[in-house]
Amino acid sequence: MTSCIKKILSDKKKLVCTVSLLIWGVFSIALLSATYLSHLASLKERGDLVRVQVEEMLANAQTGINKAVRLDLDNCDNSLYELRNIVAVTPDIRTISLVRNGYMYCNSIIGKLSPERKMGNYQKRLYVRHNSALDHSPVMILTQKISKSQWVRVGISEYYLLRALQRINGDGAVVIKVGDTSYNEFGIIKSNLDKYAFYQKSVIYPFSIYLDNNFTIDNKTIIYLLVLAFISFGLALLAMRFITSLNWAKFEVENAIINNKIKPYVQPIVDDNGDIVGGEILARWIKDNGEIVPPNVFIPTIEQYDLMVPMTLSLLNQVIEYQSLYHYKRLHLSFNVTEPCLNDPKIKHVCRSLSRYCDVVLELTENQQLVQTDTAQTMMASMRKFGVKFALDDYGTGYSTLDYLRKIKFDYLKIDKSFVDHITSDDVSNAIIDNIIALADRLNIRIIAEGIEQPEQVEILKSRGVVYFQGYLYGKPMLLDEFASKLV
Repeated sequence: MTSCIKKILSDKKKLVCTVSLLIWGVFSIALLSATYLSHLASLKERGDLVRVQVEEMLANAQTGINKAVRLDLDNCDNSLYELRNIVAVTPDIRTISLVRNGYMYCNSIIGKLSPERKMGNYQKRLYVRHNSALDHSPVMILTQKISKSQWVRVGISEYYLLRALQRINGDGAVVIKVGDTSYNEFGIIKSNLDKYAFYQKSVIYPFSIYLDNNFTIDNKTIIYLLVLAFISFGLALLAMRFITSLNWAKFEVENAIINNKIKPYVQPIVDDNGDIVGGEILARWIKDNGEIVPPNVFIPTIEQYDLMVPMTLSLLNQVIEYQSLYHYKRLHLSFNVTEPCLNDPKIKHVCRSLSRYCDVVLELTENQQLVQTDTAQTMMASMRKFGVKFALDDYGTGYSTLDYLRKIKFDYLKIDKSFVDHITSDDVSNAIIDNIIALADRLNIRIIAEGIEQPEQVEILKSRGVVYFQGYLYGKPMLLDEFASKLV
């Protein structure tokens, strides 16, 4: 056997040397790339968490402003009690101040100011005052102009900013930048941010997140590279077989998720008047060459390598960042999820943020295993408290229909396309649909009919009380830009 190997090596010496270098190079690049991609994913995740938390604080501050503008702001004495009540019941905010012609004349803590106090930066939408008038500590201030001469300002204590930063675990510092002021987890810093190579900017409020991209190769990785160099020559004998067996699917899909190449498409959902009331968010992978990869090609890989959670997080974040979607009406937006998604606290956190702008619906497919874990059930109950609803997709096609409905409270039930396709010609499909509608009516569950392609299907379903419809008759899945244009 040894002589046979020597003969092979002698006959193909150059090929073996070339393939040895190729194996070592491929493994080295793959190892370093996977390490770095994991590092980037961690950075992006940490940045997203901080950004969402700060946006939530500022959304609470905006809520305080919206409540304040309904008061009699010309008279501090008349509005002071309500201003203090707004501060007391609204999370994260510390004070509400009223400014007129550049002078603060009312403050929820101090009360009516006499004489009125001249204010700097009172026209800036968001800035940090380093030395507050109350206790000389820094305070972040959100301002809104409410008339030609009046502004409402809401102060957020730096305590809440520091707490958001201190909650984020991982290597490298995280910095929040508001105007010319930068915060790390210990407070205001004066150093420049050149070393913070990873950068995110909020699309809702004027602040940015910087992360220290301090990526280094550890000793363990160096040892792996050396070991690979020594064994590559032996592996070269089996290189062709090995290379052909390599599966790069996970790497490619994971990279697509990290770089937001998997985009949210929307298929409209309409009411019985044909008006758009929302849509189902569907994943489409758009490659660099413009090729659109349908979900039936890459979703099996996503499921095989447990990437549903990061992909769902990516889709949620892309939708929440597309603010043009929420200018016209409050939409019903549904997302397909699995049980691991329901167990993930980050998905709960982002759903909570998105629910401020639209009605979030999470769809469970009947063909999946029944949601059984206590964590998932608890998470679903928790998400219901801030308005998230749940839908059962592909109803009637799975193996656990009644058990699903017995154990889980659904808000929507989606009639599968396989039944809708034959509603005009098949008595069995009609009978099944009648039973589905009757059951949903008894359980107080709303029906959405999927796969609508013909007006005749709509009329039949309308006559049986179905109100919501989805299918190619109303539109194929489309990019967010195109969907938003249909709302105008």
